[in-house]
Amino acid sequence: MNEQLMVRAELDKLANTLGVPAQEVAFLGDTSPVDLRELRERVTASLFNSGADALRALAKASKLLPAGTVASIAQRSFGPMLCARAAGFMDVTRAIDVAQKLPVPFLAELCIHLDPARAEAVVRGIPDQIACEVASKLLAMREFITLGRFVGYVRETVITAVIRSADPVALLHVAFYVEAQERFDSIADALSDDEIAAIIRAAAGRADVVDSDLWVQALSLLDSVSADRQRRLADIAVAQPADVLDSMITTVHAANMYDALLPLVTTMSDESKVRLAAIPALHDSDRLHAIVQATATHEMWTELLPLVEAVPESAKREVALAASRLPKAAMVRAIVAARESNQWPVLLTLAEYMPEPERAQLIALLADIDLDVVESFVDAALTTDVVERALVLLNQVGEPELAPVVARIGTIEPDSRSVFVARARELGVLDRLGVIGDALRG
Repeated sequence: MNEQLMVRAELDKLANTLGVPAQEVAFLGDTSPVDLRELRERVTASLFNSGADALRALAKASKLLPAGTVASIAQRSFGPMLCARAAGFMDVTRAIDVAQKLPVPFLAELCIHLDPARAEAVVRGIPDQIACEVASKLLAMREFITLGRFVGYVRETVITAVIRSADPVALLHVAFYVEAQERFDSIADALSDDEIAAIIRAAAGRADVVDSDLWVQALSLLDSVSADRQRRLADIAVAQPADVLDSMITTVHAANMYDALLPLVTTMSDESKVRLAAIPALHDSDRLHAIVQATATHEMWTELLPLVEAVPESAKREVALAASRLPKAAMVRAIVAARESNQWPVLLTLAEYMPEPERAQLIALLADIDLDVVESFVDAALTTDVVERALVLLNQVGEPELAPVVARIGTIEPDSRSVFVARARELGVLDRLGVIGDALRG
């Protein structure tokens, strides 16, 4: 899950722990998710450590009575909050025996106040049938945060059973608050392709409401699984009808969450990338400029570049225009990313669609980057697929802008330059390289 989403989830969970509306902790929105979680854990510890001696004595005294009697007293005299605090001090077997005597509604209320980390063995020891009934009651109560906290502690058989019976919208809400991120892979494996598609469509079904969080929560689910599962989920998502994908892009733009969407691109199949790039909602000028800005801010050029070749020409032009307005440092990072991900042809595409002055500046930036990048650019330019495009681009750049690049090319090791010269001669373009060719010859 990306940091923006983690902060939102942590703020909701902190408010839940304190028993206050989420608005009352919104002032902590600039705090890191790690610090928010630490704060919540300290609050929880303070709540559960308060009166520890009395709770320990209460747990000890409960051993003197039959489990059924303890359960009856717990309901009538202590209530779910005090029982939740005492659970962590009870003998595990005894706590499980008492829990089985309690009605499901009371257990559900108790779970709202229980810290599963302090009663992990008890939680795991509850029979599956009771655990599933309690989970169903919590779903009916819309206690999604409580359910999310318990996912890391119940058995997978319980998780699977709850997934099979829960409404897709409810699953999205719960998934957003799951703390045990490592369980997401097993959750994804437990869902069929049709069930995943139903969850995606459920998000789209409510996304016509501007303040809907369902797509946000769906993206957090996609963002939380490992790369191999992520590819499967992303491919299923992009295979949905056009109106579903349109609602996704609309919501992502409204929430400025391109940093959550773009990383999914690297895991998709090629067919899914083409389908995503074809979504009309993605071709809007404002959205394309926002995507480029998010790409520069979060350094996600590796994620964006694969989409550039697949979008229509008008969209390519807007991406290039937006990129041309970025600071010099951002464009340097784009060049480095193109080299590291072997995406030089895509960067050439962006350069081709840039206004002329910015195009020349982009080429000139090569001189400001290390020699390995310059050598990689020359190597890519002297390939059958892009050599003619590279020649056209270089011929559009004036010698003043090329001069620093030419100087850097002249510092490439002679052996490497001789390889480039031989390849250019084989391609029949050596004499058309101009000052670049002169620099290669040395």
